[in-house]
Amino acid sequence: MNIDYKIHDVFDFLSGHDIRWHDFAEVGIIEHWAQYYYAEDRLYILRDVMTDCMYFVEAGSPAEALQKYKDIVNEAIHAGEWVPEEYE
Repeated sequence: MNIDYKIHDVFDFLSGHDIRWHDFAEVGIIEHWAQYYYAEDRLYILRDVMTDCMYFVEAGSPAEALQKYKDIVNEAIHAGEWVPEEYE
């Protein structure tokens, strides 16, 4: 089977009604813009409910997955900023 067909199958599954997305409140984290799905073996899929974009993150818990995602976004936001040499 061609990898493109498998990618479409995953997209269809994640976009359908068969998957149960979890709110982070279930694990004690108040984060209204995101939900997660645990795909076993330390693989989490985070879904931004505002943009409907999904992010695959390897982590040991939903909280760790969310923090890893936030760290990546924060680094991207600040990429290319000027930092005084004394802070490097």
